[in-house]
Amino acid sequence: MSENAYVLLLDLVGSSQLPDRQAATEAVQAAQQTVNARYKSAWLAPLETTRGDETAAVLNRVDVAWDVIAGMADAIHPVGLRAVLKYGELVAGLETGHATIIDGPAFHRADDLMESLKGSPKLLLIETELLTLDRTLNALGNLLLTRLTDLTELQRDILRLYQTKRRQKSVGESLGRSQQQVSTTLQAIRWELIDDAETEMRALLERVQQEQSGGTEHS
Repeated sequence: MSENAYVLLLDLVGSSQLPDRQAATEAVQAAQQTVNARYKSAWLAPLETTRGDETAAVLNRVDVAWDVIAGMADAIHPVGLRAVLKYGELVAGLETGHATIIDGPAFHRADDLMESLKGSPKLLLIETELLTLDRTLNALGNLLLTRLTDLTELQRDILRLYQTKRRQKSVGESLGRSQQQVSTTLQAIRWELIDDAETEMRALLERVQQEQSGGTEHS
């Protein structure tokens, strides 16, 4: 039995040059468990290590894809992350619920896309077969991943906590920093631009979900 679904591949950037590769591997495994639990309703096959430093999953819905990618990237920061998201046909192994066993044209194409990323400055490639939306998702997603990768660990922690709490004093108390330090950091990283861009990524992916659920074809 075949089924169309979303193949997600994640790979560490420059993993062979990491000073403590074992620590990075452990961070990835811990992140997989956290993200798998958070988005458990989205999986046909949850995140698992497939080979080397590569992680794979199969999603039955695409609207949470950015949150999955960003959640993994946050968890392994400052190590960088590459991501491929490919919609297409899967023809074998779906009943197992394991990305290491599931196979089909979508997985083969995702592998090819990941190889092309490794020779590119880009960090993200998305193919949902909705070409106009894909172009926007790729442009916006690459800018976001690059910007998030460039943040320091403290900047990223402040950003994520502020996006949740929306109170500088509360963020400062959580991190042992003054409200002024939090305010200065948020201004320096232009947090509103990042927040707006992530909101737009989610909205675009929600539109992809709606279009594909409705069977609309685009070119």
